[in-house]
Amino acid sequence: MTSEKRRKFLLPVVVAAIVFLGLLPSRVQIWLPDSWLGNAYVDELLKTQVLGLAAPLLVVLSALLAGRLTAQRYLTLGDRDADIEPMPRIGLTLDLSYDWKKMGTALSQILTSFTAIVAYFGIIRGNVIALHNVGLVPWIFVFAALTALTQELVIRYGLVTSLVGLVPDSWIHWTSAGVSAILAVFLTKAGLAGFLLGGIYGYFMAKAVLETRGLYWAWFLRFWQQVILYGALFAIYL
Repeated sequence: MTSEKRRKFLLPVVVAAIVFLGLLPSRVQIWLPDSWLGNAYVDELLKTQVLGLAAPLLVVLSALLAGRLTAQRYLTLGDRDADIEPMPRIGLTLDLSYDWKKMGTALSQILTSFTAIVAYFGIIRGNVIALHNVGLVPWIFVFAALTALTQELVIRYGLVTSLVGLVPDSWIHWTSAGVSAILAVFLTKAGLAGFLLGGIYGYFMAKAVLETRGLYWAWFLRFWQQVILYGALFAIYL
């Protein structure tokens, strides 16, 4: 069986891993009832992160079995200065000097700012901000880094390695956008704004992985988004 045919069996694995991540927060206390940390909220998040690592491990191993060359090609940081393919349908026409280093930096600033606005109106507004337990704040960056790694390996890496070369790249962009939008609703509870912002993130992160042949910019964009979201959640739940 050729690698192209084997990769068709990878997509169900990716879908199962995505569903697992979506259901995990509501199941973690059932699967791991014992307390690990003194703070119940941080304890639950830590358990979620640890159990969640099973999903990217399964996806990466499955991708390597389905098509080693394709799997290895995208399992890197990639070319952070790679050229950007213009997208005239949405008005993105760039000169030849505009690469992913400039685009990634600009996107991180713009999308992180929008995330902060969505986090305020969708999570923080109307709630009392807790200022105690500040010693737990470093966990924000730990959880953001792990969440970004887990989600990008499962969603972006999983979708790209299972679909690249089999469907047009634009299909991968939009599939990634749809998955991220739906997960944003379930995981952040930020409503329509979270849905739209998740879709935008998903679209550009898939584009980044395909064009740079690596995960650096996808992880970087997701990391700063998660820092904002976890910061908002910590502000009201700690």
